[in-house]
Amino acid sequence: MAVAFIFSSCNQILNKNKGGAALTWKEEQIVVKEAGCAAADCAFADFRYIIFEGIGAPQLNKQVEEIMGSSFLGDSLIVSTPKESAENFIAAFEANRKDFPDDSAKWMLDREIRPDTLFENIITLRYDESSFSGGAHGMYFTNFNHFQLSPFKTLWLADFLNNPEDTVLVTALAEVIFRNKQELGSDESLEEAGYFFAKGVFRLNENFHFTEQGLEFHFNIYEIQPYANGEYKLLIPFDKIERFLKPSIFKIAAKS
Repeated sequence: MAVAFIFSSCNQILNKNKGGAALTWKEEQIVVKEAGCAAADCAFADFRYIIFEGIGAPQLNKQVEEIMGSSFLGDSLIVSTPKESAENFIAAFEANRKDFPDDSAKWMLDREIRPDTLFENIITLRYDESSFSGGAHGMYFTNFNHFQLSPFKTLWLADFLNNPEDTVLVTALAEVIFRNKQELGSDESLEEAGYFFAKGVFRLNENFHFTEQGLEFHFNIYEIQPYANGEYKLLIPFDKIERFLKPSIFKIAAKS
């Protein structure tokens, strides 16, 4: 199966030839810095995201706002606007500086959402976040989310496979690739090798995307290995995974 991709670009049009409303987007950026800081290392929140128009836009924009407007401190279930969320982060920094004047750490929060891959009726959004709010080190992670545009719904790994039960076979295939990559024997304990899989059983997550090489799973820091080892990417090449994938999924989006 030959698979072609269109990766993100500014104001890309999706479903141009579908006869209905196309999906387009524009880029937005919000930057909030601590008050009265003229130095180069001010505390800041920098949010870069997209606003959609057209097919699936209301639902996609709601997803974007829920992510960008979420509380960094996890102290509220109320979704703010991206601007309010950035302002709340800086307000928390300034309150912390007031309470602990000897704490010289400059907080930062960087968030970005952008299209990752596009198919005829499917879009994958990539969300990257990095932050520092004191302590030994900062935090960072990447999440991928997949959406069918019409009718709109969230997609999971099983939705990309010929049969939902194929997730078991894909997981088994991924484990072989993982063990070979990490030079682990087929019976070698994952726990004893230092990996964080629950009960020592290899599992795939739902944090994946398609690249030009295949299906890549993204494990964030602390997910399966220590922080010092960083994030982990596991690629299943197309020549190994293609027999499990729905061919109808891989109709590419029309270029603008």
